Parts: sequence; C-alpha cells; structure tokens
Amino acid sequence: MSSSVRFFFVRHGESMNNVIHAQLRAENNNHLYLTSRQMDPELSARGVTQVQLVADRLAQEAPHTRQIWASYFHRALTTASLIHDKIAPGGAKLYAKSNINIHEPTMCPNMGKGTWSIPIGPDAV
Repeated sequence: MSSSVRFFFVRHGESMNNVIHAQLRAENNNHLYLTSRQMDPELSARGVTQVQLVADRLAQEAPHTRQIWASYFHRALTTASLIHDKIAPGGAKLYAKSNINIHEPTMCPNMGKGTWSIPIGPDAV
C-alpha cells in the first residue's frame, strides 16, 4: 500500500495594506502608500471572507490535514487560524508551524532564522 502527501499553498487573505494600496493607486499616490503602510497589517474584512472560502474548500479536499505552515506575520497566522478552525472543529489539535524564513524577500531582507511550532485551537494549551 502506498501513501501520498498533498501540499496546498494558500496565500493570506487581503490585508489592510492591500486596501490602502488599492485606494491610493486610484489616486496615483505611491509615496503616501509607502509612508502609510503597516509592517504587519491585519486582514481586511474581505480578506477574512476570502480565507473562510478557502477553508471551506480545504475542509472538503483535505479534512485530515496535520500541519499548517505560515510566516509569523499577523495576516498569515490569522489565515492559518481560520483554516484550522474549519478543518479541525471541536478542538482537535492541529499545529501551525511558523518559520521565520517564510516571508516576502523584499519586505524582510535581514530576517533571522528559526522554526517553531505554535499549537492553535482550544486544546492548544
């Protein structure tokens, strides 16, 4: 009997920086965007909805998921947490593994190194 491993790559939902960028792009004001963006923005309401739609699909296609990997940024961890809540209802343990090397290279060129596990969900403590 053979076993297989499936990987699903999911980008975080729309962040508040995406919202700011869209608004200021319409005004052609790139300088204001660069000075008003946040280093670690939260998901927008639309971003949460996007992640919930992806989580619904993953719950059907990958109900036995064992790990979720994410960068340590708020938007990525929120995305991982929302997916966890859909895939592992009722408090099943599912670990979100965060790696400091998973990030946009232009945003964090001097990032340190390391990997750690972050248990999420009601039984995480």
